[in-house]
Amino acid sequence: MYKSALIIVAALALTACASPNPSTHSAELKLAAVRCLVLTETPPVKASTVDYVMAQAERGNTTCMKTLGKMYQHGKDYGVSQNFTKARRLFRAVSHYDPSAYAALGQMAEEGQGQSVDYVKARGFYHLAGESGAIQLGQLVEAGKGGPKDVDEALALYMSVMRRFDDEAWNNVARLRHLGQPFDALQRERYQDLWVRGVHERLGSILKSRESVDAFRASGQIDEVRTAKLFLTFTADSGKPRVRLSERTGYARLDAALLSVASTFSMGSSAPFTDKSGKVEMIAPVIFATPFEL
Repeated sequence: MYKSALIIVAALALTACASPNPSTHSAELKLAAVRCLVLTETPPVKASTVDYVMAQAERGNTTCMKTLGKMYQHGKDYGVSQNFTKARRLFRAVSHYDPSAYAALGQMAEEGQGQSVDYVKARGFYHLAGESGAIQLGQLVEAGKGGPKDVDEALALYMSVMRRFDDEAWNNVARLRHLGQPFDALQRERYQDLWVRGVHERLGSILKSRESVDAFRASGQIDEVRTAKLFLTFTADSGKPRVRLSERTGYARLDAALLSVASTFSMGSSAPFTDKSGKVEMIAPVIFATPFEL
């Protein structure tokens, strides 16, 4: 048997006359960096925001410089006229301090933004971007664009930045698996570990949803702590498990509500790796309390 919190990362804000300077770490400049990111996160971008980002970029705030570069890259709803030359200049200026800027340069080369499409150059930029460009580099390597086709290397690149079930890297890994790409032992272990975490997160989310809580309350039998255990059986070709109760709460209506809710659970097209038995079995303890907890 195989067995969250919202994190806000404030990019460092740097200062120095007209060029980046990564040595200054004042709280004021860090706050400015966060504001540049947050205020431009969802277009359309206001004129006052454009003025603010430009002012901070002029001060040498690398986060705001990269943000301004993104605004010039996309134009239109970002409050400025699209200008690939300015975008490229800003990305290059901050790339020495923030390697993720190389990923933006790689995208511009790959899509031919203000230049001819150049997959070789795009590969080079994505490589310099490190983790920020791993997925894009993997996609070029997988397709054989800008260099040799190497699906094994593409898988390794996706795996290197895969952090959780259903993130972008995971979806690329899962896609290759569906296409029959072989995994080595370490890759199988990594996939399985994140898949199991995904089961816990998804199942917990379903059981704690407002609809589920309402269904449990409607059973009329939750006046005290109740426990149960769900038994899930997955096969190697499906993300939809067979679900049954291996331990009941002692109240038929509550058990029925639990089983009804749990039967909607699925990992989509993401099936687990299995041993020779061809299946993976998991037990999920459930505690009914206030608030409900998995």
